[in-house]
Amino acid sequence: MRVPSHGLELGSVPVLAWLALLVLVAEACGSSSSVSVSAGCAKQDFAYIHSGCVSDQSPVVTTTGPCTATVAGPNGEDLILTGNGAGTCQVERTVTGGAAQSADVNFISAWLPLGTDPHGCGQGFLAVTETGSVCIGCELSVPEFTCDAGSGE
Repeated sequence: MRVPSHGLELGSVPVLAWLALLVLVAEACGSSSSVSVSAGCAKQDFAYIHSGCVSDQSPVVTTTGPCTATVAGPNGEDLILTGNGAGTCQVERTVTGGAAQSADVNFISAWLPLGTDPHGCGQGFLAVTETGSVCIGCELSVPEFTCDAGSGE
């Protein structure tokens, strides 16, 4: 005997339920971060460089390797680095007047904790300081990024 269908079905689960589940999964995966973010997880996989150079124009910044850089600060004196893979990232900063400065920043793959769960916030890519410590949202000391005479304060 055949049972009458009361709407679209996929196996034994109604299609609308599958679509609702798909929307929830898509929203949960919509983050562009390299970290799988759970509720309660703050963004941890970034570091910044503060040059202290004040200029009337933001520097031009390029990267090669597993990171991205965003110019920040009211006068472009800060760079926010976000890792998107493990390895060495070269960051080049060109200031007003054309002087170029570059530095290598190393990133490692690491699990990010949430409370007592050592893997609770997923896996991220963290910068390593010049002393070999892992940098979670900290300032990196980069002596190569200094103010040149006439290009900053």
